[in-house]
Amino acid sequence: LTRRDDTERLRARLYELLAEPERAYPAPLLDKIETNRARTFAMIAEVATLMTDQQRRRVTDKTASMAGDFEAVACLPPVRSAAVEPTRVDPLQGTVR
Repeated sequence: LTRRDDTERLRARLYELLAEPERAYPAPLLDKIETNRARTFAMIAEVATLMTDQQRRRVTDKTASMAGDFEAVACLPPVRSAAVEPTRVDPLQGTVR
């Protein structure tokens, strides 16, 4: 309670909690998150190898649209131009670039 008038500290702490919540996570949880993230990317890469060109174009368009939506609500300047690069899949490595 003695720090409740420290708006700069409150602002920094709120930013940390909202923008970087992982900083407060215990190591075992971070390990599980990373494992799940790697599995998700591998699954996306595998599915991408099964898509037709038409399906790939549709997914690319939808993903670009969703990226724009997320950038709009993030209150941050866009990190990429309006042109979105097509997804590159390395099926041998199971990665999406």
